[in-house]
Amino acid sequence: MRALLQLAAALALVACTGVAARAAEAGSDDLAEPKSLFSLVLVRHAEKTGDHSDPGLTETGRHRAEFFADWLEHMNIESIWSSDYQRTRLSAQPLAERLGTEIRIYNARNLQELADTLLAEQENAFVSGHSNTTPELAALLCKCEVSPMEDSQYERAFRITFLDGQTGISEIDLNVLWTNRPDTSD
Repeated sequence: MRALLQLAAALALVACTGVAARAAEAGSDDLAEPKSLFSLVLVRHAEKTGDHSDPGLTETGRHRAEFFADWLEHMNIESIWSSDYQRTRLSAQPLAERLGTEIRIYNARNLQELADTLLAEQENAFVSGHSNTTPELAALLCKCEVSPMEDSQYERAFRITFLDGQTGISEIDLNVLWTNRPDTSD
């Protein structure tokens, strides 16, 4: 598992390097001392227990939340965000506990406000959202098109990296990273 997490960190570094290369191609002369370099990781909450208004997480969902913490605990996450629903908070909780930080709540109906806050703060952040809000937030942040997410999809995540006004987005297939998932019946 540790080797896989190291691979994920290396891939993230490659993504940052790609942003730096695009910034250089665009004529940025000051890459030695970047004015800003930060990344945002956006996920859809882990598997939920049902379709009622505020479900918790299934056993698989609880394991996925632990996977998020395993994956990200060494990636210098400075803030953790969640919409104010049980399933999103529970998806972020293991990472928050490992990092000793609080989960910050955002209004899922005002994604522009969250995007503006994330861009203003310029810190590495993890955002736990929903199948409809995660791609929409990614699009707001990268100012690019992002394909919608099906309600049954839990395997897509996004990493958006910023370097000196340049933005790079990577879509992450969590199936590739989460190889030791437990066999659960839900």
